[in-house]
Amino acid sequence: MKNGEICVLLLGESPSSFHLLQRSLERRHCRCLRAQSYEEAHHLLGDETPEIVLSAIPPQPGAISSLTERLSGAKASFYYAYPVENGCWWMPALHRGERCFGAPAMRPAKFAGLIDQVVEEIRAERERERKIAPAAIARVVPVRPAQPRKSAVLAFTKAAG
Repeated sequence: MKNGEICVLLLGESPSSFHLLQRSLERRHCRCLRAQSYEEAHHLLGDETPEIVLSAIPPQPGAISSLTERLSGAKASFYYAYPVENGCWWMPALHRGERCFGAPAMRPAKFAGLIDQVVEEIRAERERERKIAPAAIARVVPVRPAQPRKSAVLAFTKAAG
C-alpha cells in the first residue's frame, strides 16, 4: 500500500452498491477494490489482503464463512449486509482478525460510524507500529562486547601466573 492507504474490498453486484461509502472512504485515503461476487473476491485475495471487506451481496450458503475463514488472522474486518424490508442490517463477521459472528447487527447510519472507527483503529495501530519498529530493531542489533581494560587483564595475568 502506498502513502498509508487502507485497502478496502467492496463486494456488490452493481457499481452503485457502495457509491456514497466509497467516496467517503476515498476521502479518508482508503483504496477501494471492487468485486461483483464472492468468487471474484477470493481471486482478489490472492494478490493482497484488504484490511476492510464490505459485502452488499445477499448472503449465500457457505460464501460468508468461506471468506471469513480466508481472512481470519489477517487483522481484517469483514461486514456483510443482510437485506430486510426496504433496507439492510450490517452484520459483523470479523473485526480486526477476530471472529465476531453473533455480535449485534447495525443499521446503515450506525454502521457508517463504525467504519470510521475501524479506519481510525487501523491508522492508530500503524502509528504505534511505526514508533515501536525502530526501538525493536535497535534491540536486535548485536552489540560488540566491551574490550577488557589492560589493568584488569594484567591483574588477572599476574594473579594466575
